[in-house]
This record gives sequence, C-alpha cells and structure tokens, in this order.
Amino acid sequence: MKFLLSLLAFGAMFLSSGNTLKAQDDKLDKLSFEDSPLSDEKPPYFAVAGGFLGTFFFPNFDELNKTASAFDVGEFKAPVFLTGAQGFTAIGIIPNVRVGILSIGGKATLQKDRIDSTVLPNPIAVTRTMEYSTSLTGLSIDYAIQPFKHFAIVPGLMFGLGTVAVERSQTAKTRDFAESIQSSTNYFNRLDASITVIQPNLNIEYAITQFSMIRINAGYMMSFLGDWKADRQTVVTGVPDKINSSGLTLQFGIFVGLFN
Repeated sequence: MKFLLSLLAFGAMFLSSGNTLKAQDDKLDKLSFEDSPLSDEKPPYFAVAGGFLGTFFFPNFDELNKTASAFDVGEFKAPVFLTGAQGFTAIGIIPNVRVGILSIGGKATLQKDRIDSTVLPNPIAVTRTMEYSTSLTGLSIDYAIQPFKHFAIVPGLMFGLGTVAVERSQTAKTRDFAESIQSSTNYFNRLDASITVIQPNLNIEYAITQFSMIRINAGYMMSFLGDWKADRQTVVTGVPDKINSSGLTLQFGIFVGLFN
C-alpha cells in the first residue's frame, strides 16, 4: 500500500514539473532575440605633418608693366612661382579642425642689355633689371571633410603678413674705382610696402600612406597694403592700387607626417 502511494505521489510531481517547463518554454518563445546593429563611428580627422609648397600666383601686372615698358625691359607675365613650407596639426578640441603655419615667397625678373647713350663721349653697355617680389608668413585654419579613406576635402582660411616689392637697377659691365661711390650709370631703386593677406582656399588631399600625403589647392589671395616706401625711407604716394599682392593661386604640396 505504501509503495502504491509513493508511486502516485511521484507521478503527480512529474506532471507538475512538466507543466512548469512547458509554461517556461511558452515564455521563452515570446522573447525577441533580434540582432542589434553595431555602431560604425568614423574617427575624427587627425594629422600632424610638414612639407613643401609650390604656388603659382597670378597677380595683375597691367599697371606695373607700364613702368616696365618705360624702363625698356619688357613686360611681366603671370604666374609668379612661389615656394615655401607649411606645418600643421589637428587641434583635437574641435573635431576635424586643424591649424598650421606657413611661409612662402618668390619673384619675377626682367632683364635686358642695352647701350647707355647718356654717357658721353663714349656710350657704354649696361644691363637693366626690374624685379617684382612678394613674401609672407601666415596662419592657416582648416576644416577637414573625409568622404572616404585616404581622401580629404579641406576648405580653410589663411591670414598672413608680408612684403611686396619692386626693384629697378642699371649696372655697367665694369666701372672705375673713382665712380664706385657715385655713378649716374649704375643705380638701384627699391619700392616696397607691407601687406596683410587674407586667403580663402580649398585643399584636395590624398594620403598615399599613413606617413605621406599630397595636396592640390586653389585660392584667392587678397592683400591690403601699408605705405609704399622708396629705398625703405621715403614715403611714396600715387602708386596705382593694382600694384599689389592680390590674385588667384594654384598650389601643390608634398607632406610627411602622421595621418589617419
């Protein structure tokens, strides 16, 4: 009799545990195990680098060429090739923003040999030279947009300080020692002005490797001039506004450093 009662109790416990497991299975069926997409966040732009800049500068030479023609040395033609260097780094405080320091400069030169007939009684051969030059040091602030790996579109602004100058000279092939202090045949004149430059520009950059990058750039350099001075002393008035350091720029750059 005791055996029969124990068997019945065991059966009741088995049925009860089966119902409990079934209820738990029903609850598990109702649970959702959908896949959650993983976030694919782009790291912010990073670069620290330095390199060479080559710039083709297109100033307006119309007014300056009037002086060049009167001096009988020909005419200036754009572009003027400027060379320099730049270093830059991402600042980290504002994502994708970088700052840099650059320095560029260059010149265009006209030269012509002629006979100075004002030297009497024996006219002599002289060389006339006229030179246009500009140089500046600036701060660049850029924002990098990375549409895909290795490639960046970087608009920005450059602010700079520098100098624009025009020089004229005439020199004889030889001269006597007695004329070494003062000579009407040999002379040199310099006209220069300080400049403040603002340049909006657009860089297209490609990182060849993690440690090297190439750039092409287009911009427009706007210059604001201080007083023109002759031989760095005498203030000169009436200089045409178009003799300046403003114009379109096309640039290429080669950089080494660290790029993401």
